[in-house]
Amino acid sequence: MDGLIRLEQQQMAYLEEQFGSQMPRHILSNGWDYYSNRRVLTTEVIDGNSIYGAVNGSSVYAVVLDSDEFGYSKCTCDYEGYCKHMAAVYYQYCALIGMDPEEMYRHLISEGTIEQKRMKREMAAKRRRIMPGLLYGENGSARCTARCGSNASNRSIRCRQCCLK
Repeated sequence: MDGLIRLEQQQMAYLEEQFGSQMPRHILSNGWDYYSNRRVLTTEVIDGNSIYGAVNGSSVYAVVLDSDEFGYSKCTCDYEGYCKHMAAVYYQYCALIGMDPEEMYRHLISEGTIEQKRMKREMAAKRRRIMPGLLYGENGSARCTARCGSNASNRSIRCRQCCLK
């Protein structure tokens, strides 16, 4: 046993969801820069439900990430709302418990949260049910699945290239 107090899996999942949905992407990126430049001085779990960290910025800032109620998370910096220091502490904690912080960063920046991914899959499935002759990409583009695979115009059930001749 390494003596490290860890958050439970559901608490980490909650924090991931909150970071993905509540933090603007530029804040997550700035936090990644702080983490990458080794500005996080310390990170530990306190009271079994909060991550405490200290970050060296223009001053040393104390961060508390509450894994039960994210709205209670705070930083001593002057920034209004969720800040880069919070993101840096989160990435440092991910590294501390053996997760890949870069993978988490890329996941939060590019894909959003698990809930956002689920919603994308549901929307794609709904479009397939509504217009079965088309295959939709994530950006909303449609492709004919009947014969030719060409881009379908105006989201019609079949494309104009092969199906409406």
